[in-house]
This record gives sequence, C-alpha cells and structure tokens, in this order.
Amino acid sequence: MHPDLLQARTYDYTGEEACDENMRITLRSIAAAADVEGDYGFAAVKVTSLGPPELLRHVSQVCVDIAGSFRKYAAVEAPPVMGSALRDVGPMHTAVLTKEAFLKAMDASVVPIGKEEAASIFAEIDVDNNGRIDYLVRASRITQ
Repeated sequence: MHPDLLQARTYDYTGEEACDENMRITLRSIAAAADVEGDYGFAAVKVTSLGPPELLRHVSQVCVDIAGSFRKYAAVEAPPVMGSALRDVGPMHTAVLTKEAFLKAMDASVVPIGKEEAASIFAEIDVDNNGRIDYLVRASRITQ
C-alpha cells in the first residue's frame, strides 16, 4: 500500500459476548468520565465495538430516516441565525412538530396505529406539555 494513503484498522465481529463485554467497558468509561469533580468529563466511544457492522449501518439509516421524516412534517419557527455555529444545520434547530403535524405524519406512515394511540405517543414525547416537540427532544426520546 502507498505510504500516503490513510489506513484504518478493522476488526472482525466475534459475537454477542464480545459486544456485551465492550458495552460494559464503555459504560464503565462513561461513568468514570462523569465522576470527574469540578469539571465536565469526556468519554469517546467507538461504537463499532458494540455490534455487527450491518446492525450499525441499519441503525444509522433509521436515524437518517427519522430526521428526514421530522424535516418533512415540522414547521420552521424562526429563520436560522446566520453566522452561528448552527447555520449549516439548516432549519432543524428551529423546527418544531405540532401535535396536528405529528398525527398527520403517523396517519401517512406505514405504522398501523389509530389516532388515539398516536396522540398518546405524542403526549409521551411532549415532555414540556406545550403541544410541540423539537428535533432534539424527538431524537432523545427515540433513543430511550
């Protein structure tokens, strides 16, 4: 291989037991970083040690699809602040999903649930109980 080319070390998936042990190590590392007094802790996590590559690719695609769905049904509340660190994010940081838009999205989806169940799901996600959810709240509720 040419010396100017970047190289990455790859590992073979060795099974669930190895992934479970890597998860325990990762959780201990996060807990140790969070235990730092007087300062914020920091832990870098190599997610490729936590599961097979196909699963990680699938989870990544689900995250992309969720963001796309949110973008499709959300309304932008205010124009992006130009010159800010968020300008490349587009309207996602100012977008909100109303209850009505959420119900419309659920009705249009392939998920066979009724309006009552969809309203119940929205109520669980709407932690501020203000009839709106922003993208960060939505994303954080999905990962729980």
